[in-house]
Amino acid sequence: KAAKEGFIRYYNIKKYDNNTLNLYTIDSFEAGSGTKFMKYFTKLADGNKLNITLRPAESKTRSRTWLIKWYEQFGFVKDNTDKYLYLIRYPKNNI
Repeated sequence: KAAKEGFIRYYNIKKYDNNTLNLYTIDSFEAGSGTKFMKYFTKLADGNKLNITLRPAESKTRSRTWLIKWYEQFGFVKDNTDKYLYLIRYPKNNI
């Protein structure tokens, strides 16, 4: 649905296990489209009681530090059990 609404050009999500999705890529093409996608995706994950994991990778326009702070606004926290510094988001219970 998110891609059909036209605010994301490309995304790559894979099932990690029965309770977790791993978000590999978001490619947006207009300001605010990444935020719209994350709101949609986190709501979908919450409704299905799924964790989301990801590993922020620096790009030409955003540093890894900036991305970590950006993902934190959607409820992601550092997964200190992982040596690659993944972020994880647990589903919210108030759905």
